[in-house]
Amino acid sequence: MDCLKIVIQCAKLLNNVEASASFYPEKFIAISDIFEYFSKLVFKRIKDIALRVSPNSPIANIEDSEIRPEMVPEQAREICNNWFLKTAIVREVVPRWYSLDLSHALRSFVEMCLCKCYFFLSSQPISATLERIAKSIRGVSEPLAAIYLSAYLVRVGLNLSPKNKDYMLLLLENVYNILDSAKKRGFPGVSLDDYLSCYDMAIHWLVCSLCDKAAPVSP
Repeated sequence: MDCLKIVIQCAKLLNNVEASASFYPEKFIAISDIFEYFSKLVFKRIKDIALRVSPNSPIANIEDSEIRPEMVPEQAREICNNWFLKTAIVREVVPRWYSLDLSHALRSFVEMCLCKCYFFLSSQPISATLERIAKSIRGVSEPLAAIYLSAYLVRVGLNLSPKNKDYMLLLLENVYNILDSAKKRGFPGVSLDDYLSCYDMAIHWLVCSLCDKAAPVSP
């Protein structure tokens, strides 16, 4: 529980854009590494529990992406499910005066951290989960948080399903709405050009990831 609270606190930092918009890209890189480490620790713990309960489980000798719920002992599945249930504490940790928009963004960040653990619980393709989260990002009205939520989802998706691009197309479609919102909002004390440049890294990452290994178009 304590480590989840730390991750939620990190997610809060990513949703705090009031301090310095220009520092946000660097803050995102540092905090997303913490998310990644947390994700690996949780996944490893659940896998270790599964192998301890059932040493002959096939998950010991297959790729993580090939894990299916029927291969995982019930005890490990319950612990995995509890991790997702714990995300409900976001409502308790986030003060009531925070906006629902912020709560939604925080839950999105935390769910992305745990996304790999869906292999233990669901036979549904991970692509469906990525697309669902991509659509949910449209509900985040803070444009800087939304664009870097998109960037982090791409990072997660490339690790879990490198060939899947459909969710990236959904994210790219939303980029236009995000930028339109950013232009209308601006940022106090920062010129519009400087403010919009804060979005460059996330958009560049999204476009490059989408176009990576794409088939060339014939003239």
